[in-house]
Amino acid sequence: MLVDLLEKLRREWVAIAAAPIAFAFVCIVAFVMMWYGLHWYYSGRLDEVGKSRDQWKTNAEYWKDQASHVTVPDCPAAAVSEQAQPTPHSVRSPVTSPRSQTKQPIRPGSTEPAVPSQSCPNGICIGGNNTGSPTVNNYGPTLPKVSWTLDTEHLRKDAPHPEACVKISIDRTFLDAKFGVICERPCKSVRGDTISPHGGYFQSETVSFPGYPNIAGFVINGPNPMPADDEYLGCVESEDNGPVKVIAVKTVTLTRGGQ
Repeated sequence: MLVDLLEKLRREWVAIAAAPIAFAFVCIVAFVMMWYGLHWYYSGRLDEVGKSRDQWKTNAEYWKDQASHVTVPDCPAAAVSEQAQPTPHSVRSPVTSPRSQTKQPIRPGSTEPAVPSQSCPNGICIGGNNTGSPTVNNYGPTLPKVSWTLDTEHLRKDAPHPEACVKISIDRTFLDAKFGVICERPCKSVRGDTISPHGGYFQSETVSFPGYPNIAGFVINGPNPMPADDEYLGCVESEDNGPVKVIAVKTVTLTRGGQ
């Protein structure tokens, strides 16, 4: 094919030599058209390769974070700290809903309401003193330490009730992450959002604690587990139109038992 092209150029060389400018123009136009054609064909594939590379990089950073935390073995009942004790919320089991729940009284002399404590054999939540009911222990990994700061940037100016927002951070990966925001007066959780340095699936919901009006809850469904470098912004509002004040933020766990 190349030999035929050269032979054709030799035969037409007299005409080409007579109009060198036109020949050069035709060559430039042909080159530009070929370049644009190749660029159009391969640009889409290059974009897909770039997106795939970024996704692999994000996944690698996430699993690197997971591997950086030492797995903590199950602790015996006597060694469970106050922070690691299970403190449930009102999220319902996907199979069966809790049938009964007993309110735990507030500790005398304490300025913070006591977070309710439950055990849930076969999906039935049991709180307080339950004579004749089975005792279920479900010790999981050590819970992360929680730190929090007040956030005034995300307060709504047109909120129907006084609001308070907190920015929550943790020191280690948190499986099935749930937080309880304890207020000085009755309050409820109204909205929340994950603050993350990387992309991914982010979804959360607000929950309440029946019988404990001073505690507002937040459940992070994605990412799960919650990475240590993620933060969570949770906002609560007063239920009696008085100024709401956050006094503590705690981790919350739901104890489930079975046969």
